Amino acid sequence: MVNKNFSRGKQVKNWYENHPIWVLLSITSFVLGLAVAAGTVFTFTVDIIENKILWKGVEQAKIESLAPTQTVEYFNSVLGEPNVKTASGDITRYIYKERGYWIESFSDSNSVVQVFDITACGDEGFYPAIKNNPVGEEIVLGKTKMIDTTAPKEWLWKEGDYGLKIHYFQRGATAPSYYYDEYYGGNPSNYQTVFTGHNELCGYLVFPDDIAKAMSDFSNKKPLNEEQVNRLRSNTIINTFAVTSPSFDLKLENLKNIGDGGLGVSYVDEGVLLPTKKIQSRNDESYKSAKDFDVIHFN
Repeated sequence: MVNKNFSRGKQVKNWYENHPIWVLLSITSFVLGLAVAAGTVFTFTVDIIENKILWKGVEQAKIESLAPTQTVEYFNSVLGEPNVKTASGDITRYIYKERGYWIESFSDSNSVVQVFDITACGDEGFYPAIKNNPVGEEIVLGKTKMIDTTAPKEWLWKEGDYGLKIHYFQRGATAPSYYYDEYYGGNPSNYQTVFTGHNELCGYLVFPDDIAKAMSDFSNKKPLNEEQVNRLRSNTIINTFAVTSPSFDLKLENLKNIGDGGLGVSYVDEGVLLPTKKIQSRNDESYKSAKDFDVIHFN
């Protein structure tokens, strides 16, 4: 009696011998299937690595490639098309929403960037480093204090200081607050002006009672005393860095005609692009439990 399994195996063997094309197609299909599966796994793995692990390095490299005097076209090639574009006179303002940070630029009538700034709030654990700081050493947004902007560090502000000016504005209603130091170093800084400080895109900055009262009493028209200014600078972490092109005379008050409050992307700008945040009141539990110079994040 013939073994049925042997007979069936012989039939299969004969079929494959008589149909070589089908054999080739079957093998090819199998190999391609393995390749596609492997390719899918590879692509998935690369995507995870790029989006979960390496993205901070990619964004940092983009930031390091930007500088004043570059063209708007170049900024767009690095950052993509801007999310917002507004103009007033010869100045055009652009806002770019990037992963973990915002870029704002101001260009002239020739589409040359004369000023650009970056604001970062530590989203996804990203703290951009400003390695090309004309007036000092490296600044890390979200970690470096305002007083450590320059080299040597701890430049104390004094009334009438030409090289260091202060621009502190505390909102009375809904206008965004900002607290910026302005540095101009002449030839050593390549005649560029640098601004560092805090704006409310990242949250409300809680001040000691005496500083808060002084700002409120004088409606931002009278500066704080020297001790208060330097105490603020020594305790406030930088979330915004701005730099001008050489010899460009930037007047912050002129930017108010083109943006919501001047230099730096604020929560007003963000509210246009993203769901509006609810601003926490001073009676919140968050405010009550906050320490001096804490940042209360908006909901």
